[in-house]
Amino acid sequence: MRPFRHQQGDIMGPGSFLYKLAVYLHVTSAILGFGSVFFMGLYGKAASEKKGKEGHAISEAANKVGEGVATPFIYAVLVTGILMVLFSKGSLKWSALWIWLAIALFVIALGISHGLHRPNLKAMLALSGELAEMGPPPGAGGGAGDGNDAGPPAGGPPPQAIELEARGKKAAIYGSILNLLVLVTLVLMVWKPGAGS
Repeated sequence: MRPFRHQQGDIMGPGSFLYKLAVYLHVTSAILGFGSVFFMGLYGKAASEKKGKEGHAISEAANKVGEGVATPFIYAVLVTGILMVLFSKGSLKWSALWIWLAIALFVIALGISHGLHRPNLKAMLALSGELAEMGPPPGAGGGAGDGNDAGPPAGGPPPQAIELEARGKKAAIYGSILNLLVLVTLVLMVWKPGAGS
Protein backbone atom coordinates (compact mmCIF):
# COMPACT_ATOMS: atom_id res chain seq x y z
CA MET A 1 0.00 0.00 0.00
CA ARG A 2 1.42 3.38 -1.03
CA PRO A 3 -0.48 6.36 0.43
CA PHE A 4 -0.90 9.63 -1.48
CA ARG A 5 0.05 8.07 -4.84
CA HIS A 6 -1.00 5.17 -6.99
CA GLN A 7 1.78 5.26 -9.53
CA GLN A 8 5.31 6.50 -9.57
CA GLY A 9 5.60 10.27 -9.71
CA ASP A 10 2.04 11.16 -8.62
CA ILE A 11 3.32 12.81 -5.46
CA MET A 12 4.96 15.47 -7.66
CA GLY A 13 3.73 17.33 -10.71
CA PRO A 14 1.02 19.89 -11.58
CA GLY A 15 -1.79 17.56 -10.51
CA SER A 16 -0.24 16.49 -7.22
CA PHE A 17 -1.43 17.43 -3.75
CA LEU A 18 1.89 19.09 -2.88
CA TYR A 19 1.83 21.29 -5.96
CA LYS A 20 -1.78 22.34 -5.44
CA LEU A 21 -1.05 23.08 -1.79
CA ALA A 22 1.90 25.25 -2.80
CA VAL A 23 -0.29 27.11 -5.31
CA TYR A 24 -2.98 27.66 -2.69
CA LEU A 25 -0.49 28.98 -0.14
CA HIS A 26 1.19 31.12 -2.80
CA VAL A 27 -2.05 32.81 -3.86
CA THR A 28 -3.28 33.18 -0.28
CA SER A 29 0.02 34.73 0.84
CA ALA A 30 -0.05 37.17 -2.08
CA ILE A 31 -3.59 38.29 -1.26
CA LEU A 32 -2.94 38.71 2.46
CA GLY A 33 0.55 40.18 2.09
CA PHE A 34 0.38 42.52 -0.88
CA GLY A 35 -3.32 43.22 -0.38
CA SER A 36 -2.64 44.47 3.15
CA VAL A 37 -0.15 47.11 2.01
CA PHE A 38 -1.40 48.01 -1.46
CA PHE A 39 -3.58 50.87 -0.19
CA MET A 40 -1.32 52.04 2.63
CA GLY A 41 -1.06 55.40 0.89
CA LEU A 42 -4.70 56.04 1.80
CA TYR A 43 -3.86 55.58 5.48
CA GLY A 44 -1.00 58.02 5.07
CA LYS A 45 -3.34 60.56 3.48
CA ALA A 46 -5.85 60.12 6.31
CA ALA A 47 -3.09 60.56 8.91
CA SER A 48 -1.88 63.78 7.28
CA GLU A 49 -5.42 65.16 7.22
CA LYS A 50 -6.13 64.36 10.88
CA LYS A 51 -2.73 65.38 12.26
CA GLY A 52 -2.00 65.42 16.00
CA LYS A 53 -2.66 62.37 18.13
CA GLU A 54 -5.42 61.09 15.84
CA GLY A 55 -3.15 61.19 12.82
CA HIS A 56 -0.35 59.51 14.77
CA ALA A 57 -2.74 56.73 15.86
CA ILE A 58 -3.62 56.06 12.22
CA SER A 59 0.09 55.93 11.32
CA GLU A 60 0.80 53.52 14.18
CA ALA A 61 -2.04 51.22 13.14
CA ALA A 62 -0.87 51.19 9.52
CA ASN A 63 2.69 50.47 10.62
CA LYS A 64 1.56 47.53 12.75
CA VAL A 65 -0.35 46.04 9.83
CA GLY A 66 2.57 46.52 7.45
CA GLU A 67 5.29 45.25 9.77
CA GLY A 68 3.48 42.64 11.82
CA VAL A 69 0.84 41.26 9.47
CA ALA A 70 1.81 41.81 5.84
CA THR A 71 5.57 41.21 5.93
CA PRO A 72 5.50 37.48 6.86
CA PHE A 73 2.98 36.77 4.09
CA ILE A 74 5.03 38.73 1.55
CA TYR A 75 8.08 36.59 2.32
CA ALA A 76 5.86 33.51 2.11
CA VAL A 77 5.05 34.47 -1.49
CA LEU A 78 8.68 33.91 -2.48
CA VAL A 79 9.00 30.67 -0.49
CA THR A 80 5.79 29.14 -1.86
CA GLY A 81 6.68 30.26 -5.38
CA ILE A 82 9.96 28.36 -5.15
CA LEU A 83 8.08 25.32 -3.81
CA MET A 84 5.72 25.49 -6.79
CA VAL A 85 8.65 25.17 -9.18
CA LEU A 86 10.17 22.32 -7.16
CA PHE A 87 6.87 20.43 -6.90
CA SER A 88 5.96 20.95 -10.57
CA LYS A 89 8.31 18.12 -11.61
CA GLY A 90 9.71 20.09 -14.52
CA SER A 91 6.42 21.61 -15.65
CA LEU A 92 7.70 24.97 -14.40
CA LYS A 93 11.28 25.68 -15.40
CA TRP A 94 13.73 28.04 -13.74
CA SER A 95 14.85 29.11 -17.21
CA ALA A 96 11.37 30.42 -18.09
CA LEU A 97 11.47 34.18 -18.64
CA TRP A 98 8.47 34.94 -16.44
CA ILE A 99 9.85 33.00 -13.46
CA TRP A 100 13.28 34.58 -13.21
CA LEU A 101 11.87 38.02 -14.05
CA ALA A 102 9.31 37.65 -11.24
CA ILE A 103 12.06 36.66 -8.81
CA ALA A 104 14.23 39.58 -9.96
CA LEU A 105 11.37 42.04 -9.45
CA PHE A 106 10.68 40.56 -6.02
CA VAL A 107 14.32 41.08 -5.00
CA ILE A 108 14.27 44.65 -6.35
CA ALA A 109 11.08 45.33 -4.39
CA LEU A 110 12.67 43.99 -1.21
CA GLY A 111 15.66 46.27 -1.76
CA ILE A 112 13.44 49.34 -2.20
CA SER A 113 11.28 48.34 0.76
CA HIS A 114 14.07 47.62 3.25
CA GLY A 115 16.58 50.16 1.96
CA LEU A 116 14.31 53.15 1.33
CA HIS A 117 10.63 52.79 2.11
CA ARG A 118 10.58 51.19 5.57
CA PRO A 119 13.34 53.41 7.05
CA ASN A 120 11.47 56.43 5.71
CA LEU A 121 8.18 55.24 7.20
CA LYS A 122 9.81 54.64 10.59
CA ALA A 123 11.23 58.16 10.53
CA MET A 124 7.80 59.50 9.63
CA LEU A 125 6.23 57.61 12.53
CA ALA A 126 8.79 59.09 14.94
CA LEU A 127 8.18 62.62 13.61
CA SER A 128 4.44 62.12 13.85
CA GLY A 129 4.85 61.07 17.47
CA GLU A 130 6.91 64.16 18.26
CA LEU A 131 4.30 66.42 16.69
CA ALA A 132 1.51 64.66 18.58
CA GLU A 133 3.34 65.26 21.86
CA MET A 134 3.88 68.93 21.02
CA GLY A 135 0.17 69.49 20.57
CA PRO A 136 -1.39 72.15 18.35
CA PRO A 137 0.62 75.31 17.63
CA PRO A 138 -0.32 78.56 19.36
CA GLY A 139 -3.54 79.96 18.00
CA ALA A 140 -4.70 76.61 16.59
CA GLY A 141 -7.15 75.85 19.35
CA GLY A 142 -4.76 75.20 22.21
CA GLY A 143 -4.93 78.77 23.54
CA ALA A 144 -2.35 80.61 25.55
CA GLY A 145 -0.36 78.88 28.22
CA ASP A 146 -0.30 75.46 26.57
CA GLY A 147 3.48 75.27 26.72
CA ASN A 148 4.12 75.61 23.00
CA ASP A 149 5.67 79.10 22.99
CA ALA A 150 9.18 77.67 22.59
CA GLY A 151 8.10 75.35 19.78
CA PRO A 152 7.70 76.45 16.18
CA PRO A 153 8.80 79.90 15.10
CA ALA A 154 6.05 82.48 14.76
CA GLY A 155 4.27 82.21 11.44
CA GLY A 156 5.89 78.92 10.45
CA PRO A 157 5.44 75.20 11.02
CA PRO A 158 7.78 73.24 13.30
CA PRO A 159 10.81 71.55 11.69
CA GLN A 160 9.21 68.14 12.32
CA ALA A 161 6.18 69.10 10.23
CA ILE A 162 8.37 70.27 7.35
CA GLU A 163 10.42 67.07 7.40
CA LEU A 164 7.29 64.93 7.75
CA GLU A 165 5.78 66.52 4.66
CA ALA A 166 8.97 65.95 2.65
CA ARG A 167 9.18 62.34 3.79
CA GLY A 168 5.51 61.88 2.97
CA LYS A 169 6.22 62.77 -0.65
CA LYS A 170 9.05 60.22 -0.71
CA ALA A 171 6.75 57.60 0.81
CA ALA A 172 4.22 58.22 -1.95
CA ILE A 173 6.90 57.68 -4.60
CA TYR A 174 8.34 54.54 -2.98
CA GLY A 175 4.87 53.10 -2.38
CA SER A 176 3.82 53.73 -5.98
CA ILE A 177 6.95 52.02 -7.30
CA LEU A 178 6.36 48.99 -5.08
CA ASN A 179 2.71 48.76 -6.15
CA LEU A 180 3.77 48.97 -9.80
CA LEU A 181 6.26 46.14 -9.29
CA VAL A 182 3.48 44.02 -7.78
CA LEU A 183 1.22 44.68 -10.77
CA VAL A 184 3.98 43.90 -13.28
CA THR A 185 4.76 40.66 -11.43
CA LEU A 186 1.07 39.75 -11.55
CA VAL A 187 1.10 40.28 -15.32
CA LEU A 188 4.09 37.93 -15.58
CA MET A 189 2.31 35.25 -13.56
CA VAL A 190 -0.90 35.46 -15.59
CA TRP A 191 0.54 35.69 -19.12
CA LYS A 192 3.74 33.71 -18.39
CA PRO A 193 6.03 35.02 -21.18
CA GLY A 194 8.64 32.45 -22.12
CA ALA A 195 6.70 29.60 -20.48
CA GLY A 196 7.68 27.28 -23.30
CA SER A 197 11.43 27.91 -22.82
